[in-house]
Amino acid sequence: MSSERAFIRPATPRDAPFLSHICLLTADKGNSAEHLHTIGALPGLVCPHTFGFVIEERDTKNVVGYILGTTDTRAYEAAAAISWWPRLRQEYPLSLVEGYEDAATNDESHKDDDMRLTPDDVQYIRTIHAPPRAEERCIAFSPAHMHIDILPPYQRQGWGRRLVGTVVAHLREKGLNGLWLRMAPGNDNGAQFIPD
Repeated sequence: MSSERAFIRPATPRDAPFLSHICLLTADKGNSAEHLHTIGALPGLVCPHTFGFVIEERDTKNVVGYILGTTDTRAYEAAAAISWWPRLRQEYPLSLVEGYEDAATNDESHKDDDMRLTPDDVQYIRTIHAPPRAEERCIAFSPAHMHIDILPPYQRQGWGRRLVGTVVAHLREKGLNGLWLRMAPGNDNGAQFIPD
């Protein structure tokens, strides 16, 4: 048996609560975004996927990091438009953000609401209703893309490179030799393990 405290395995549907929570705990440029959201699950909701791998702690069985992606971004976008976004739009209708004129301001007209949304909540709800499409230059580079998040105690220990390496091997088996990801501006921690 390995002496490492964690290992990488394929993601499964039962990992979803862990993935959503990890996304929240890393959504502020690699740091916790709990203070930025009233609806804590929202950051994790914008990441449907077609393949994924997770880092699982051996002792606790907790998932402490993940990488999700797709081999065909345009097909993923089309499938999400049919099977992912409509459900979320029902759960988080645009009416929730009516009166929040600018996601960057904290609208005083909602101060007595039962659930006061933060500017980041408003931004995520609007994204659910108008999800961005991948840029053509990204698709020209590769149809495959990924999203990666790792909890701070597991950062800077080589897990990011190992997850990316796992995905690269997975994609090579499928005949793909390229991969891209979007990274939030200012996410210096995340950029450290991405080669130039």
